[in-house]
Amino acid sequence: MTAQQLCFVVILGAAFGLLLTERLRTDLVGVLIIATLYCSGVLSASRALSGFSSEPAVTVAAVFVIGAAIHQTGVSQILGTYVGKLAGNSISRALCVIMPAVALMSAFTHHVTTTAVMLPVTLNLARERQMPASKLLM
Repeated sequence: MTAQQLCFVVILGAAFGLLLTERLRTDLVGVLIIATLYCSGVLSASRALSGFSSEPAVTVAAVFVIGAAIHQTGVSQILGTYVGKLAGNSISRALCVIMPAVALMSAFTHHVTTTAVMLPVTLNLARERQMPASKLLM
């Protein structure tokens, strides 16, 4: 095993440890992985930053930013309350309310925008009604 390979395994192990113990937020761990791989010489600067030139990576990051903004401004809470009133405590009714709302939004906006708006709404609904979020997100 070369020194670079050993360094990579150590960094990977440390990252797993940080993720499992939740000592740092996952986004910080991700940035630390890239920075440490660059500083240790395992990755060149161009390779370390190449993910930022990937459209899907930037799109996923944008969805998280938009979703957090919608949550912080309270829009997701307002929509979640409205959807929650219509859905009650039934997963089936919740799906019958969420799916047409998503379909209507998707008809007029990009699917990423729809995801960014509805993800926090759906997660709030699941949390408030103590429903499994995985069932509503599928």
